[in-house]
Amino acid sequence: VANGVRRLLFGFAAEAEVRAADVQVGGLAVGFRLLLAGNSRPVRLAVTGRHNVHNALAAAAAAHAIGIELEQIVAGLESFRPSRGRMEISQLADGITVLEDTYNANPLSMRAALLALDEIGGSGLRLAVLGDMLELGPETARLHREVGAEAAGRADYLVLLGNMAGEIAAGARQAGMANERVQIAASHEAAAAAVRLRLRAGARVLVKGSRGMKMEKVCTALREMDSPKAVNHC
Repeated sequence: VANGVRRLLFGFAAEAEVRAADVQVGGLAVGFRLLLAGNSRPVRLAVTGRHNVHNALAAAAAAHAIGIELEQIVAGLESFRPSRGRMEISQLADGITVLEDTYNANPLSMRAALLALDEIGGSGLRLAVLGDMLELGPETARLHREVGAEAAGRADYLVLLGNMAGEIAAGARQAGMANERVQIAASHEAAAAAVRLRLRAGARVLVKGSRGMKMEKVCTALREMDSPKAVNHC
């Protein structure tokens, strides 16, 4: 306690009072062991993305601080389901997975989503449909190029939409992504059609962009192109 305020550390460092160990990312969920107050319990989150372990630890620390028991914390974490457009998962025909993270976007969340696309696992192609990150100020172009460079290492194909699509493409190409693996689309429908041409059984598709880009339209178009038997796990 300092100045009447109790400090509670959470994270992956050994000194954190609330921390995670044995993190396992794969498939459509994330597992880890929650270490808290000398006790530990396994936790399985019904959401993908390594970054969501950080979010879970923050929630666990807040719950612990107000006296909630460990078992209740674990139950609460495992019952969590993402809000619309936040790492939502749709399973289409032929084992095709769509990861819809369209609520908003910034450089950090773009990197986290691309890592999630890479870590979902499976043998299918990784496709990223990326829209602009808005309201970034004078560093906008550079930040989009950096996202492109990150995407080059996390995706097999890129479909890009928006005023900054050229910057993302430039970053991806500079990082070694082949020209034919990068496509700029003129509309949401064109982006969905470009993805559809690339889709094969087991493919993984990330769709992400700032709220103003309305990237959920791409997901809607993909689902409409799919067979009536598509199963939505959102």
